Amino acid sequence: MDIRIKFPTQLSDINEQEFDSLSDPDQPFMRYAFLKALELSECVCAKTGWEPYHFSVWTKGGRLLAFSPVYKKRHSYGEYVFDWAWADAYARHGYNYYPKLLASIPFTPSVSARILFDATAIKWAELESLYSQTIEKHCLDHDFSSAHILFPDANHSEHASELWGHRKGVQYHWFNKGYQNFEDFLDCLSSRKRKNIRKERRQLSDQGIHYQWIEANALSEGQFEDFVACYQSTYHVRGQAPYLNRVFFERLFRSMPEHCLLLFAFDADERVIASALFIKGESSLYGRYWGALKGIPLLHFEVCYYAGIEYCIEHGLKRFDAGAQGEHKLLRGFEPVTTHSLHYIQHPEFRGAIDRFLDEEREHIEQFNEDAKRWLPYKNVSHS
Repeated sequence: MDIRIKFPTQLSDINEQEFDSLSDPDQPFMRYAFLKALELSECVCAKTGWEPYHFSVWTKGGRLLAFSPVYKKRHSYGEYVFDWAWADAYARHGYNYYPKLLASIPFTPSVSARILFDATAIKWAELESLYSQTIEKHCLDHDFSSAHILFPDANHSEHASELWGHRKGVQYHWFNKGYQNFEDFLDCLSSRKRKNIRKERRQLSDQGIHYQWIEANALSEGQFEDFVACYQSTYHVRGQAPYLNRVFFERLFRSMPEHCLLLFAFDADERVIASALFIKGESSLYGRYWGALKGIPLLHFEVCYYAGIEYCIEHGLKRFDAGAQGEHKLLRGFEPVTTHSLHYIQHPEFRGAIDRFLDEEREHIEQFNEDAKRWLPYKNVSHS
């Protein structure tokens, strides 16, 4: 096939309909509107250290065949797969670790395809080989120390070039096993865990705290301001600037309203005290961007976990991904799920050292995942 490889520096160079025709309806973060909102709001740009450098494959006639979100990175913030120690090792030996290439959804530790492609026009094996060889050559020709693919789906992580190191991680996802309602879910838990969740929820309701779901297209201006204030507070209390700005959320809610769902928590005086944004796929719910204006014990569990579980049950969604990390999710019915990342290190000696580290780390992660299953609260544990 006569094809062309390009590295567009803005999504505006790609047709939205062609792009979304390649995407999975259950993976909303890999949609054109989401990625473009990041660019148009300048959350990703050279100034923020996330410079778009997307991989794309085209027919000679100009039809898009494949796309991967790739960025030139000059730091490791907002990635959720930590390689700061690798950068430090480079610096100690007088080498530059940055810039590097990163295939990822910025600020979003969610597993999905990292290459969208037209399976009727190009075979995966051919595309994966083309992708890895092209990225490796770019590292050599343009002085990138390395290239990294974060949170790819199983298709990619199982068929990486042998030059790419394989890293494993763990997240915690909740799976809907056909529950009729939240009490039905609780009935599947051990007595102690069931009582504990009921107690946590009751302590909040006894304070007069209550909640409201609002679709993005029904959001008032005041509610939007409340959400932004909650989101920003999460970063301000740590003395950090938020990764995302109000322009991003404005564009996201306008361009993807059917995927965006917000939950607000109110105190007894009807004042907003917390909120969270949930992104809906075809069969999955993704919890993101929580923030609270008051430090109320247990509120995070309700807004970010229990309410999402309840929503999935009521709307027949199969899976709830509530974000990265958090072993405490195990006691609330979230199951350990292995995540993957792939790492091409150009320098052969550093590559060997990092490969040895990854081999040891994978053994630890695999053992941790097995041990974590023993903490699940289900009466009859079954693993998804």
